[in-house]
Amino acid sequence: MGDKTLDAEQMIELIKSELDPTSQMQLDEMLRCGCSKDEVIQHFMNRERNKKGQKRNEFGRKIYELTKGKKLTKKELICLMKNYLDEESLAKMEEMLKKGYPIEDVIDFFLKNGKTPEQALREKTIQKEKQKKGTAKKIHKMIEGNNLSNEEILAILKLQMGDEDRQQLEVMLKKGCSTQEIIEHFMNRDVSDEESNEKTLFEKKMEELMDGKDLSDEQILDLMKHELDNDSVAQMEQMLQKGYTREDVIKYFMKHGDDRNDFVNEMKKITGGDSDLSKEQILDIMKSKLGVMSQRKMEDMIREGYSADEIIKHLMTHGKTQEQETSIFTRRMSILLEGPGKPLTDKEKVDKLKENLGKEAASML
Repeated sequence: MGDKTLDAEQMIELIKSELDPTSQMQLDEMLRCGCSKDEVIQHFMNRERNKKGQKRNEFGRKIYELTKGKKLTKKELICLMKNYLDEESLAKMEEMLKKGYPIEDVIDFFLKNGKTPEQALREKTIQKEKQKKGTAKKIHKMIEGNNLSNEEILAILKLQMGDEDRQQLEVMLKKGCSTQEIIEHFMNRDVSDEESNEKTLFEKKMEELMDGKDLSDEQILDLMKHELDNDSVAQMEQMLQKGYTREDVIKYFMKHGDDRNDFVNEMKKITGGDSDLSKEQILDIMKSKLGVMSQRKMEDMIREGYSADEIIKHLMTHGKTQEQETSIFTRRMSILLEGPGKPLTDKEKVDKLKENLGKEAASML
């Protein structure tokens, strides 16, 4: 055909001439059901290449695990897939089926391109974070070198930020946040993440405690409260009351959760690069500072054969002084025993302690 450009009709005929009878019928069905010629051309041109080149994604691997060893019909497989797709992927699947795409092609497409709700949420969150960071950098460039008042900076923030952040800013103003506090929050919130890629000890501790579970922001905050001192918990509650989002509060304490932790700050000094103490000396100093529960964990790790480095690393993340242990324990008891409902008898309180805290309750009591 030389350099002659084919129109859509000619491309359709050329593609049909290369297809087997079943695929030819599938092509005709797609056109009958409303697919445009360009859509049909793109589908059949890409079909074979996609089959060879792409691997299963997270959704595809999930379906593979669910169907391992089972013999399902194509319709049964489609029904199964629908149960694990996010809304956007599900809508696209319904559209493709309605337009007459061959069912095996639909299955193959979503095994490689479909998304679970969790994956879609992660990707949206990442995209949102990128947009916020981009906006923050843009605002920094607009403000730097200009002698602007707080009111002028606030006006620039409102013009540049997205609807979600703009609504949050208005809420924070209504709830009593100062203009300066709001400016510092939105100007530094996303840029500060790039200043240090190294995770804080508190962040590492929280990741260990979450253990890969997909927790809600509310659950993460509750988990944090069990690890923070009373002043930090009060600060957390104040930030939420002032209109900071849960996501913002989580980010803040991931970076600053150990700021008031005297044990961690003191241990950082003695384990720093300039320290000439031996590992045994460091462990002795740690033990003298630790509370009952942390000492017990340290002794368990020594007995189980952990190295000095492993024990020091664990205690730097999870170790607590007696004051910290007592404070956290008291707060947990207050939440546990003084919740909503009728007052508990002494026996009911003891039973609840045993049920929820076991050996820890016994040792602390």
